[in-house]
Amino acid sequence: MIALIDINGRPFYLNCNMIETLESIPETKVSLTNGKYFLVSNSCEDIIEKVILYNRMVFGAEKQLNIKIGDQDQSAKDECLLSEKKRGVE
Repeated sequence: MIALIDINGRPFYLNCNMIETLESIPETKVSLTNGKYFLVSNSCEDIIEKVILYNRMVFGAEKQLNIKIGDQDQSAKDECLLSEKKRGVE
């Protein structure tokens, strides 16, 4: 869930997996897959950033890799890091 601010200034949380479209009209209209929508003061860019951060947290793209110096599998771990960087995972 992501935190948004409605057009009256009240915060609420939205299940971002339900977002279908975002539209600036000039406030932001968040349309959901069930046909409902919300008018919010957050920008489209802000909402997209929140969704990306949420998905990184949930799906583990922010995982930390622990590499021990002197470990026998160091070269294998280095290859893993290189392949993740090529895919854009940091």
